[in-house]
Amino acid sequence: MKFFAVGKSSTSFMSEIDKLELVLSSADKTKAFGRAIGQAVDESAIVALTGPLGAGKTCLVQGVGEALGVTEPIVSPTFTMLNEYHSGRLPLYHLDLYRVADDPVTQAAVGGRSLELLRTELDEFIYGPAVVVIEWAEHILTYLTDYLLIEIDYFENEQGRSVSVSGVGAKSIRLIRDINSSAIYT
Repeated sequence: MKFFAVGKSSTSFMSEIDKLELVLSSADKTKAFGRAIGQAVDESAIVALTGPLGAGKTCLVQGVGEALGVTEPIVSPTFTMLNEYHSGRLPLYHLDLYRVADDPVTQAAVGGRSLELLRTELDEFIYGPAVVVIEWAEHILTYLTDYLLIEIDYFENEQGRSVSVSGVGAKSIRLIRDINSSAIYT
Protein backbone atom coordinates (compact mmCIF):
# COMPACT_ATOMS: atom_id res chain seq x y z
CA MET A 1 0.00 0.00 0.00
CA LYS A 2 1.23 3.46 -0.82
CA PHE A 3 0.29 6.33 1.44
CA PHE A 4 0.62 10.04 0.83
CA ALA A 5 -0.36 12.87 3.15
CA VAL A 6 -1.38 15.97 1.27
CA GLY A 7 -2.23 19.34 2.74
CA LYS A 8 -0.77 20.85 5.86
CA SER A 9 -0.56 24.15 7.62
CA SER A 10 2.73 25.87 8.34
CA THR A 11 2.46 25.00 12.03
CA SER A 12 2.37 21.24 12.45
CA PHE A 13 2.24 18.58 9.76
CA MET A 14 0.61 15.84 11.81
CA SER A 15 -1.97 18.04 13.50
CA GLU A 16 -3.28 19.78 10.39
CA ILE A 17 -3.61 17.12 7.70
CA ASP A 18 -6.80 17.77 5.78
CA LYS A 19 -6.29 15.38 2.89
CA LEU A 20 -4.86 11.91 2.31
CA GLU A 21 -4.08 10.19 -0.97
CA LEU A 22 -3.82 6.39 -0.82
CA VAL A 23 -3.24 3.47 -3.14
CA LEU A 24 -4.87 0.35 -1.71
CA SER A 25 -3.58 -2.78 -3.43
CA SER A 26 -6.37 -5.20 -2.51
CA ALA A 27 -9.80 -5.67 -0.97
CA ASP A 28 -8.04 -6.62 2.28
CA LYS A 29 -6.20 -3.27 2.30
CA THR A 30 -9.46 -1.45 1.55
CA LYS A 31 -11.13 -3.21 4.46
CA ALA A 32 -8.10 -2.44 6.67
CA PHE A 33 -8.42 1.24 5.81
CA GLY A 34 -12.10 1.03 6.77
CA ARG A 35 -11.05 -0.49 10.11
CA ALA A 36 -8.67 2.46 10.64
CA ILE A 37 -11.59 4.83 10.14
CA GLY A 38 -13.84 2.88 12.52
CA GLN A 39 -11.15 2.75 15.20
CA ALA A 40 -10.45 6.47 14.91
CA VAL A 41 -14.08 7.52 15.44
CA ASP A 42 -14.77 8.46 19.04
CA GLU A 43 -18.46 9.37 19.21
CA SER A 44 -19.71 10.17 15.72
CA ALA A 45 -18.70 10.61 12.10
CA ILE A 46 -20.25 11.07 8.70
CA VAL A 47 -18.36 9.38 5.87
CA ALA A 48 -19.37 10.35 2.34
CA LEU A 49 -18.23 7.83 -0.28
CA THR A 50 -18.08 8.44 -4.02
CA GLY A 51 -16.80 6.28 -6.83
CA PRO A 52 -17.94 4.00 -9.64
CA LEU A 53 -19.66 0.65 -9.26
CA GLY A 54 -17.19 -1.97 -8.03
CA ALA A 55 -14.71 0.54 -6.62
CA GLY A 56 -14.80 -0.96 -3.12
CA LYS A 57 -17.20 1.30 -1.23
CA THR A 58 -19.05 -1.54 0.52
CA CYS A 59 -15.76 -3.30 1.29
CA LEU A 60 -14.59 -0.15 3.07
CA VAL A 61 -17.86 -0.03 5.06
CA GLN A 62 -17.31 -3.65 6.10
CA GLY A 63 -13.98 -2.63 7.62
CA VAL A 64 -15.60 0.28 9.46
CA GLY A 65 -18.19 -2.14 10.85
CA GLU A 66 -15.52 -4.62 11.95
CA ALA A 67 -13.72 -1.89 13.91
CA LEU A 68 -16.97 -0.85 15.56
CA GLY A 69 -17.66 -4.46 16.58
CA VAL A 70 -20.68 -4.98 14.33
CA THR A 71 -21.58 -8.68 14.41
CA GLU A 72 -24.09 -8.83 11.55
CA PRO A 73 -22.92 -9.30 7.95
CA ILE A 74 -22.56 -5.90 6.29
CA VAL A 75 -24.06 -5.87 2.80
CA SER A 76 -24.82 -3.14 0.32
CA PRO A 77 -28.18 -1.46 0.88
CA THR A 78 -28.62 -0.77 -2.84
CA PHE A 79 -32.28 -1.81 -2.89
CA THR A 80 -33.21 -0.92 0.70
CA MET A 81 -31.30 2.41 0.74
CA LEU A 82 -30.44 2.04 4.45
CA ASN A 83 -29.03 -0.76 6.57
CA GLU A 84 -28.75 -0.21 10.31
CA TYR A 85 -26.35 -2.08 12.58
CA HIS A 86 -26.66 -1.64 16.34
CA SER A 87 -24.42 -4.43 17.68
CA GLY A 88 -21.19 -2.39 17.79
CA ARG A 89 -19.87 0.25 20.18
CA LEU A 90 -21.66 2.88 18.03
CA PRO A 91 -24.60 2.44 15.68
CA LEU A 92 -23.59 2.14 12.02
CA TYR A 93 -25.97 3.56 9.44
CA HIS A 94 -25.05 2.47 5.92
CA LEU A 95 -26.86 4.36 3.17
CA ASP A 96 -26.68 3.73 -0.56
CA LEU A 97 -28.06 6.58 -2.66
CA TYR A 98 -27.37 4.98 -6.05
CA ARG A 99 -31.06 4.79 -6.88
CA VAL A 100 -32.05 8.21 -5.54
CA ALA A 101 -33.56 10.35 -8.26
CA ASP A 102 -35.88 13.29 -8.52
CA ASP A 103 -37.48 12.49 -11.84
CA PRO A 104 -41.30 12.75 -12.20
CA VAL A 105 -41.82 8.97 -11.87
CA THR A 106 -39.89 8.82 -8.59
CA GLN A 107 -41.65 11.91 -7.25
CA ALA A 108 -45.04 10.33 -7.98
CA ALA A 109 -44.01 7.02 -6.39
CA VAL A 110 -42.69 8.49 -3.13
CA GLY A 111 -45.12 11.40 -2.84
CA GLY A 112 -42.62 14.21 -3.31
CA ARG A 113 -39.03 14.98 -4.09
CA SER A 114 -37.02 11.97 -2.93
CA LEU A 115 -33.97 14.01 -1.86
CA GLU A 116 -36.11 16.31 0.28
CA LEU A 117 -37.82 13.33 1.90
CA LEU A 118 -34.44 11.69 2.46
CA ARG A 119 -33.05 14.81 4.15
CA THR A 120 -35.99 14.80 6.54
CA GLU A 121 -35.31 11.16 7.44
CA LEU A 122 -31.56 11.75 7.80
CA ASP A 123 -32.13 14.40 10.45
CA GLU A 124 -33.37 11.65 12.77
CA PHE A 125 -29.93 10.02 13.08
CA ILE A 126 -27.21 11.72 11.06
CA TYR A 127 -25.97 14.11 13.73
CA GLY A 128 -26.29 11.84 16.76
CA PRO A 129 -23.76 9.42 18.28
CA ALA A 130 -23.26 7.07 15.33
CA VAL A 131 -21.16 6.40 12.28
CA VAL A 132 -23.08 7.25 9.12
CA VAL A 133 -21.55 6.01 5.87
CA ILE A 134 -23.19 7.19 2.66
CA GLU A 135 -22.40 5.52 -0.66
CA TRP A 136 -23.06 7.66 -3.75
CA ALA A 137 -22.94 10.67 -1.43
CA GLU A 138 -22.58 13.14 -4.30
CA HIS A 139 -26.40 13.24 -4.31
CA ILE A 140 -26.49 14.84 -0.87
CA LEU A 141 -23.16 16.58 -0.19
CA THR A 142 -24.77 20.03 -0.08
CA TYR A 143 -26.84 18.90 2.90
CA LEU A 144 -23.87 17.70 4.97
CA THR A 145 -21.85 20.10 7.11
CA ASP A 146 -18.94 18.14 8.64
CA TYR A 147 -17.93 14.94 6.91
CA LEU A 148 -15.11 12.81 5.64
CA LEU A 149 -15.22 12.72 1.83
CA ILE A 150 -13.67 9.54 0.43
CA GLU A 151 -13.37 9.27 -3.34
CA ILE A 152 -12.54 5.72 -4.45
CA ASP A 153 -11.64 4.63 -7.95
CA TYR A 154 -10.14 1.46 -9.35
CA PHE A 155 -7.25 1.09 -11.74
CA GLU A 156 -8.44 -0.28 -15.08
CA ASN A 157 -5.34 -2.35 -15.88
CA GLU A 158 -4.03 -3.03 -12.40
CA GLN A 159 -5.30 -4.40 -9.15
CA GLY A 160 -5.98 -1.86 -6.49
CA ARG A 161 -7.80 1.34 -5.78
CA SER A 162 -6.86 4.99 -5.60
CA VAL A 163 -8.41 6.73 -2.61
CA SER A 164 -8.61 10.44 -1.91
CA VAL A 165 -9.74 11.42 1.59
CA SER A 166 -10.71 15.00 2.47
CA GLY A 167 -12.00 16.44 5.71
CA VAL A 168 -14.83 18.92 5.38
CA GLY A 169 -15.24 20.57 8.76
CA ALA A 170 -13.10 20.67 11.88
CA LYS A 171 -14.20 17.32 13.33
CA SER A 172 -13.51 15.46 10.10
CA ILE A 173 -10.11 17.08 9.70
CA ARG A 174 -9.25 15.82 13.20
CA LEU A 175 -10.50 12.38 12.14
CA ILE A 176 -8.04 12.37 9.22
CA ARG A 177 -5.23 13.16 11.66
CA ASP A 178 -6.32 10.28 13.91
CA ILE A 179 -6.56 7.86 10.97
CA ASN A 180 -3.11 8.90 9.77
CA SER A 181 -1.49 8.62 13.20
CA SER A 182 -2.88 5.13 13.72
CA ALA A 183 -1.36 3.91 10.43
CA ILE A 184 -2.86 0.46 11.09
CA TYR A 185 -3.85 -0.02 7.47
CA THR A 186 -0.31 -0.01 6.07
